[in-house]
Amino acid sequence: MTNYLRRAITGSSTVFTLSLIAVLIGFLLRIFLAKNLSIEMYGLFYAVLALISFFSIFKSLGLIPALIKYIPEFIVNKQKQSIKNSIWSVLIIQFISFSIITSIIIFYSDFLANSYFHNYAAKSLVIILTLSFLISTLDSIIIVTFQSFQKIFLFALFPLIKSILFLILTFIFVKLGYGAFGAGMGFFCSSLITSMLFLPKFLKITFYKINLAKLTFDAQIIKKLVLFGFPLLLSTTGYLILNYTDTLLLTHFKTLTEVGLYNVALPAASLILYLGTSISSIVFPLTSELCAKKNKRTLITGIQLLHRFLLIVIVPVALIIFSFSDLVLSLLFGEKYILAQNILKILVIGTACFTITHVNFSMVSGIGKPKIIAKIVLGVALLNIILNIILIPLIGVVGAAISTSISQIIMLILSILALKQLINIKLPIISWIKTGLCGIIFLSVITLLRKKIVLTFWKELIIILLITIPIYVITLFLLKIITLKEINEIIKKIIN
Repeated sequence: MTNYLRRAITGSSTVFTLSLIAVLIGFLLRIFLAKNLSIEMYGLFYAVLALISFFSIFKSLGLIPALIKYIPEFIVNKQKQSIKNSIWSVLIIQFISFSIITSIIIFYSDFLANSYFHNYAAKSLVIILTLSFLISTLDSIIIVTFQSFQKIFLFALFPLIKSILFLILTFIFVKLGYGAFGAGMGFFCSSLITSMLFLPKFLKITFYKINLAKLTFDAQIIKKLVLFGFPLLLSTTGYLILNYTDTLLLTHFKTLTEVGLYNVALPAASLILYLGTSISSIVFPLTSELCAKKNKRTLITGIQLLHRFLLIVIVPVALIIFSFSDLVLSLLFGEKYILAQNILKILVIGTACFTITHVNFSMVSGIGKPKIIAKIVLGVALLNIILNIILIPLIGVVGAAISTSISQIIMLILSILALKQLINIKLPIISWIKTGLCGIIFLSVITLLRKKIVLTFWKELIIILLITIPIYVITLFLLKIITLKEINEIIKKIIN
């Protein structure tokens, strides 16, 4: 019998470990850019990146998550030709759609540079980053294939290799004097090289020993993917609004300097989110497989277990970033970015909530109810736009952070209610309340110790964590949120 707990934990651990390394490399890149570019040019690069990323909704068209849903089902039902035709068809649709969008964006690059970014240097960045996203059509197909076939190591390795290349190439181009455009060149070249490196493995998994002439644009499969994927396209649109309207509206209403400050706080807060994305990447196809096998009991047990332990892990990580926000920003990006510490504190609250939401949505998608996600995300995205339009002109970058966090908290509540309605899970309310109490104790001790202990960053961080983490773990056991018996049972299931 398949050990789903073992697959979920080992797979998530692999993805999280490699993703964490990729995140650290990404932070090195941001640190390098922050220290080698002015705040304005740093802000310009991420403002252009946000704009181009926003148009990526037309690249996926909701078909990528549809592949993650249906490829595991095709595997279970041994429909090999359907797997190949679906991948081939989606690749063609993606390439055509984003080629059109790429042409339009490049045609209007002069207008965007002068009228929106108010900086002519943005034109070259718009062009190079747009071409990068055209190449990423192949990236996304390769990654989703690895994920769907449960080639977890390759799935996690792809973004890591891309991050390493991005850092190395950006370092070279910026040092050669290309400035913010050098980062754009690094992004373009890293996308191209990574795709070429993984292309042979992708072809071996999908099209090995098959006559390419047999590949067809299967209208029936595309119809199936579109019916599932269209609501997810709406969800993706909502996600992009949530992720990028802050930066886009800050660029419109305020200065590139404020955009720069926001874009150092945002990645620091997003450190927690990588835990959620790592788990989601495993949970989505597993949920789809369990539903295909009608194994509802295992699914419910797994969701309830995940809800309890995910919060236990997220709470201390979020509170550490919250408590040490000034030191984190100073160490990573330099003292000039300490101004973003309050932004980081606000964002980390919302990101902690969104981490759980991300996992909930992956399960809802795996169950086959993407329309529910679409309704929630689009509704919250609309709220986010309204809050941004009201708050950014009034309180600037802090308003953008407040808008994001409020939206993410509301989305968490709605995602939990949706999941409960779908499969009638029992919510661990008491466990969540007790975990929250442990978090309050944890935060209080950190705050007290920070007033008493004044050392260099690493010494202060290590000493305080050596005191507070054991306190947090002890309170978990004292309040019986976790027990030794339960942990032993989980370990036995994984081993056996």
